[in-house]
Amino acid sequence: RDLATTHPHLEDLMLNVHSFSAPGVVFETLRSLSLIVEDALPNLQDLECTFPNVREFVLSHYMLLDVGDALPPGLAGDVPKPAGWKSLDYLFATPASIRVLGLVCPVKHLNLGFYEVTLHREIANIVGFLRPLKLTLNVFCAAPSWGWDLPRAEPSITLHNPSTTWVKHLYL
Repeated sequence: RDLATTHPHLEDLMLNVHSFSAPGVVFETLRSLSLIVEDALPNLQDLECTFPNVREFVLSHYMLLDVGDALPPGLAGDVPKPAGWKSLDYLFATPASIRVLGLVCPVKHLNLGFYEVTLHREIANIVGFLRPLKLTLNVFCAAPSWGWDLPRAEPSITLHNPSTTWVKHLYL
């Protein structure tokens, strides 16, 4: 609350918090939000109400999230309902964070960080929901002796088919 009063014209903000809750606080001019959360992910509606005009959202979360246990309401069905901001120019978050947060809105540039072959289906679903114009994934290949799963020779996310013509930039 003090931050919003002291700096009402902030456009770019990085918060490193244990958890997030700011009822009644609104940063109208904020366009770029980096949120580093060490505990439970914030409620998406709280974020949207506190930062209604965000165009770039970076979410770093330092807890293990189990995507399979519970699906948020917006992602439980085949066609997810829009949730969160109307659209974003840039989103950086892990697939698990996006799923648990329940964020479903058009994103121009989606950065999912490190690609993990065990999350391939989840990544493909999220890309399908958010339909980014630009997708960034960090792909590492390692020897089986390192204990890492190797990516398939041709992940379906990179194959051309009529339903992926909206992808314009792909850096792997």
